[in-house]
Amino acid sequence: MNSCDILYICGVPFYNQSISGNGVILNILNSLGESFNVKKIALNWNAGQRDDFVFSTDSLLDKSNNWLKNNIPNHKILFLVGDDLTNDQLVFINKYFKSQTVVYVMTNWLFGDGDQYPELNKSFHGEASLKRLNAYKQINCHILNASSHCEKVQSISLFKDIDSSLIPLPFNQIHVSEPIKEKDTSNRVILWGTTQPQTRRKGLKEFEDILKILKEKYPKTSGVKIHTAGPDPKLNCPFEVINKGLLDQSGMSLAYQGANVFALTTLADGGPMMAAESIKNKTPLVSFNTNVSMDITSNGINGYTVDSNEDFADKLYVILYESDFEISYDFIKKFNSEEIVLNKYKNLFSGILNK
Repeated sequence: MNSCDILYICGVPFYNQSISGNGVILNILNSLGESFNVKKIALNWNAGQRDDFVFSTDSLLDKSNNWLKNNIPNHKILFLVGDDLTNDQLVFINKYFKSQTVVYVMTNWLFGDGDQYPELNKSFHGEASLKRLNAYKQINCHILNASSHCEKVQSISLFKDIDSSLIPLPFNQIHVSEPIKEKDTSNRVILWGTTQPQTRRKGLKEFEDILKILKEKYPKTSGVKIHTAGPDPKLNCPFEVINKGLLDQSGMSLAYQGANVFALTTLADGGPMMAAESIKNKTPLVSFNTNVSMDITSNGINGYTVDSNEDFADKLYVILYESDFEISYDFIKKFNSEEIVLNKYKNLFSGILNK
């Protein structure tokens, strides 16, 4: 079996016709192909007969150590994006192949106790976290955080002393449709969207409260319209609501372009992609200070991050009626341009391989 520098366990690269975090990482590793020999394992999807994929499988969690030894190639870096291997499997692979494990954190699952968003439920110190921590110490794991919010969550978890660095998802890979030729400028539109509107961390209750504050505090907003993307959230608010349903990446791009502001009420996330998608489509956002928005906005540049529902409503009003904000691709690219991201990966992998 061919050996490689990097073995990437690649989850589903697309969801709802849009690229996933796994898909973005796959593109990054393909771009690094001239610098490193990369092999991949497709997990829960069929990669076909591509030479760079060793095999496809539904799961690795049920595989024995003997199976792993005989079926995965010799490698120097094991690159994971999720909990696709058990603690015991990670320790075995590390010792048998003498490889370095790198785990990328997008949802903060790693720092919690069976919870993808432990910062929301304060589930940091259970038995599962302790067992994972022990395994990560044994294998000298390196953690990659997707945002400074992920770093913050790591700093208050059991994993605060595990070696880590920050490498965001690249801004360049976000889809933008051809601009609308005749944009409707007669209405002021707030866009809110998610594929899981009833999930607590998406902040539907907070959004309803924010809209109530907006209407009561600023009577001028009576003509504002709310556009929602995804399953109908059954939004209870004092404004007209138009649900656009599930959208592909082109439709989502046009939804951003048709709005004056994107309201991101997510209460916990390493991303989400929608924050950067909004800015890429030249739509400012208002967000809680609980996700990647704190890295890509700054006091009016690209929008605002806030700490309370009232401040959220105030900033929506500022963008809708006062327009003292600016969209700056230069600002966001200082954080996550493709060039910066690729260089960070090159430095990380080269440093490991040259030890």
